[in-house]
Amino acid sequence: CSNGWRRRRRRRRYRCLDGELYIELEETSGVSKSCCPHDSLMCAGCMQFDAASCVECMGGFVREEDGTCTICEDTSGWVNDEGDACHKASCTDIKHRGLSSNQVCCKCGGGQRLATPFEYMRANLVLGAATIPPFFPIPRTASKYSVDSECELSKYGLTVEGKTG
Repeated sequence: CSNGWRRRRRRRRYRCLDGELYIELEETSGVSKSCCPHDSLMCAGCMQFDAASCVECMGGFVREEDGTCTICEDTSGWVNDEGDACHKASCTDIKHRGLSSNQVCCKCGGGQRLATPFEYMRANLVLGAATIPPFFPIPRTASKYSVDSECELSKYGLTVEGKTG
């Protein structure tokens, strides 16, 4: 502008309600934004959430029949008789070198399924406080949580609540 002032474009921020996670899907046409309830198993690996389920999973995740997203990796080194790896191969039960595409390719329901990583929100805690803010894993990856024998939480007077994580 001639008077030295610059106009600023203000973007409207997309905000989720308390208890929801912000997720987005980036496409060539733009960014689709949505919110997912933090305690929903549908949030893990989800890029687009609609009402009660995940519509599209992130790259490296596959959508399961129940609507959740699971990390999946195609079995390394597998090719069919035509030399096609999983990204080009058709889904069949025909075995190539002892394995079919249905067994080794994520898009066919096979592949290597892995646990979805999660973390807890960071918070400052006050020793001796009467109340502790609620903690839960983000994204929620299970409906039941437990610790293994090597976990040292009890050494520090901490426990994991099995239902909420």
